[in-house]
Amino acid sequence: MPLNAGTKYYYRVKAFNTAIGESPVYEANSASTVTPLSRPTKLKAKADSDSEVTLTWQDNSNAESGYKIERSGFNEPFIEIGQTGPDDDSFGDFDLKPRTKYRYRVRAFNEAAGNSAYSAESTAETKSSSGSSSSGGGGGCSIGARQNSATAIADMTVMLLPLIFIAIARRRR
Repeated sequence: MPLNAGTKYYYRVKAFNTAIGESPVYEANSASTVTPLSRPTKLKAKADSDSEVTLTWQDNSNAESGYKIERSGFNEPFIEIGQTGPDDDSFGDFDLKPRTKYRYRVRAFNEAAGNSAYSAESTAETKSSSGSSSSGGGGGCSIGARQNSATAIADMTVMLLPLIFIAIARRRR
């Protein structure tokens, strides 16, 4: 009979001898064993927007209570950012910074077995913010994008130059 991963089993021991007969049943909690949970595989992190990443993985356990999700930024330690329920195979990470790389890893857990081994890591970079200067009009145009004061003054000067020339030309008449 195969054992289920992540399940705690208890054993009872009874001796038998044809000359003497059976011994009493011996039950001991110390004779229990727990099979480890299988780790999740095929973890994929996909940036859906400038502030959201969706994780998907293959559920390889059949006795997990859920999955623990961990995230790391550049040169930062992993921290747990959430948990899912049993048999889940996806997770959404929200409120992230635009144009930032994040690393993820996932592991199954339950009370009897504890935690599985980690999945392989997966990385995603959030997309550019729609309001950043790199997402203005085509060809590097900054009109319509969020601007700093130097860029705003330069754009205003370029737009007002024709009016200034017209005003000077009319005064000379």
